[in-house]
Amino acid sequence: MGKLNSYFNLTKPIISVAFYFLFLFAFLIGLPTFHFNFDVLIKFLLGSLAVLLSISGSNILNNFFDRDVDSLMYRTRNRPLPTGVVSPGEALNLGLILLSSSFLLAFYLGLLPISLLVVGVFSYLFFYTLLGKRRTVVNVFLTMPAVATPVWFGFFMGRGFLNLNGFLIGLIVSFWGVSHLWSLAMVYGKDYVRAKIPMLTAVVSWGKAKWHVFVSSLALSMYSFSLYFLGVFDGLYLICVVVPNFVLLSIALKLVFKPLGKYSWMIYKFSTFYIMEVLLSALMDIHLPFNFQNLVLGVSANLMVSAFYIYILRKRKIILR
Repeated sequence: MGKLNSYFNLTKPIISVAFYFLFLFAFLIGLPTFHFNFDVLIKFLLGSLAVLLSISGSNILNNFFDRDVDSLMYRTRNRPLPTGVVSPGEALNLGLILLSSSFLLAFYLGLLPISLLVVGVFSYLFFYTLLGKRRTVVNVFLTMPAVATPVWFGFFMGRGFLNLNGFLIGLIVSFWGVSHLWSLAMVYGKDYVRAKIPMLTAVVSWGKAKWHVFVSSLALSMYSFSLYFLGVFDGLYLICVVVPNFVLLSIALKLVFKPLGKYSWMIYKFSTFYIMEVLLSALMDIHLPFNFQNLVLGVSANLMVSAFYIYILRKRKIILR
């Protein structure tokens, strides 16, 4: 049972679940209507399985390729490979089996699904993990196609095609990924110094790094609003996303004027729920009429999620490693 748990931890389960929710939201956004039938259910189940296999396999192979630097970093040193609980050969075989299974399933689903998975996996494992992560300060930008892939894949599975609107929705997750990873790098800056990975505070001062996080958060916020002006979403979305953007930029401004570790940690943790709130707003905008009742519902939901997690994060003790 312990070995099975170690295999499960290799998939980075929290990350895998978070990215699966990106697929789920995108699938529901892509649906023309909320009327489920047998065909829609089968597409959903097959798409879900393909995405989960792809994400899990990619994460295992990322663990395999990064096992040397993971052993140097406080945040990752207790993972199954650095501790020796799982051997590199076992991790490699498991990752390849899961990834191959996802490719076969995506190939069955069509040319675009397999193409999207190949783009996502290739950008994450080859361009980011193997080529860019240890060599360039712009490494986080190499993850952008991989981060957007679950959304593009989900939208296609729900709608039956990927149009410009679906593509633009995926891009917001790409912007989110940059802010998310840079705020993480500020929290664990010493880890990246030990591992000699050129991420923010490992290569620039805190004074400069805070501006990287602020500008990336501002760009994310501006892009989220632009989806209304580009005609992707309507008024319900526009008003609802004010809440998560206000919270995100408030924390980012605090980081600029009072550069403490707790604020970079709060951005890192809140950003996960930020993107869920934005996608929830998009989902409501697509499938619900714009009226006062739905507006109150959407704003209230975002307010409750934001308030709850800000409260929890403010109580948490931050220890920079």
